[in-house]
Amino acid sequence: MISVLQATAWYPPAHLGGTEVYLTGLVRELRDRGVLSRIVAPLGLQQADGYEYDGATVRTYTVNPAPSRAEMRGQAPHTGFERFCQILAEERPQIYHQHSWTRGLGAAHLQAAREAGIKTVLTIHTPNAICLRGTMMQFGREACDGRIDPPICGACWSESRGAPESLARALGAMPAGASRALGGSLPESRLATALSARELAERRREEFTRMVAAADRIVAVSGWLFDAFLRNGVPAEKLLLSRQGIDPALAQQAARASSGRMRGSEPHFRLLYLGRWHPVKGVDVLVRAVRALPPQPSVTLSIHGVGEGIEERSYAATVRRLAAGDRRIAIHPPVPRERLATALSEANALAVPSFWLETGPLVVLEAQAAGLPVIGSRLGGIAELVREPEDGVLLPPGDVKAWAEAIRRIACDEVQRARPRAPKKVRTMHEAAAEMAALYASIQ
Repeated sequence: MISVLQATAWYPPAHLGGTEVYLTGLVRELRDRGVLSRIVAPLGLQQADGYEYDGATVRTYTVNPAPSRAEMRGQAPHTGFERFCQILAEERPQIYHQHSWTRGLGAAHLQAAREAGIKTVLTIHTPNAICLRGTMMQFGREACDGRIDPPICGACWSESRGAPESLARALGAMPAGASRALGGSLPESRLATALSARELAERRREEFTRMVAAADRIVAVSGWLFDAFLRNGVPAEKLLLSRQGIDPALAQQAARASSGRMRGSEPHFRLLYLGRWHPVKGVDVLVRAVRALPPQPSVTLSIHGVGEGIEERSYAATVRRLAAGDRRIAIHPPVPRERLATALSEANALAVPSFWLETGPLVVLEAQAAGLPVIGSRLGGIAELVREPEDGVLLPPGDVKAWAEAIRRIACDEVQRARPRAPKKVRTMHEAAAEMAALYASIQ
């Protein structure tokens, strides 16, 4: 029996995003392979240390809501870090497996496990371990190759904070010492942060180097992320490409619910969105595209967004305002996992209009298991999973006109809609867990 402490910045029941769905499935499948997992995570709402979820114990520690200036500058860990170290000492796992890279679970936590003599594995699920901007979209326009280049990264980040691109490039080109001196000489403000752009980018490169040194193995869940690590000098022998997989039971349920159904036997073409409320998810683009459609063909859009943070609630309100008055667009609560297969079977296509480089997303695999066509952005993990025209269509991110035309064309294609659904055999957590169990055994 191998003991693993799985560390994550968010965990159910307080949070249930893609990474949390992946991790709960991984823990469940690993149990059948002789790997006993316990979880460590920042304290969630209405949770206590040592609570149980889906057969696993979750240890918790606190993280202060607002970072101090020392934290922002990488000079001190968050409040509550000592409690994390105490949990690490109490659990004494054979392997520490970290799944997040955030202020509340980042470099200091991985290093603490390393210094405790525990074998360390790091899985990267989002771009933020590499990208200051967090999207891997250079200047918000095109996909970045992931190479950490401080002048470019600093400029790109500064532009994302509102600086004109010409000024942002000048700030990125500023010598790191001057950037540090100017930013540190001013009271904390947007100006001080902007002047520190080059220093922040240099710090990100240094943090990345320490991250690689502290991890015995690094798992990338998408091809573009694997390539980005190689471009930044990570030895190939330290890397493992292990793509995400969905719950095997869900795959079977989705196939059964959709098998034999026509792609569009109803009078309306039903478009479905399942995902987070966040600007990088591009839901506003989808709403604008549907609003731009003529009355015929009859298209309806059902949006099931998740997320209760300040940014999520603000974006959800923006989308609701955009959708107001259009009866074709309906905004619903999140779909419960037990109803997901049914929801997929009732739709005619899934929309994934992301405006960042996804590392999955799991929802594409879930749609494919149901034989549901995907209309997605030609970016990152979406483009890796969706083959045209068999699996759907890929479109320029953010291009409302292109999205509207693609939706109209697919909705009008009566030949395609009359064809029976063909559920696809997709990767499940069986395969992902088998790879993780083998990885753990290899570093014992």
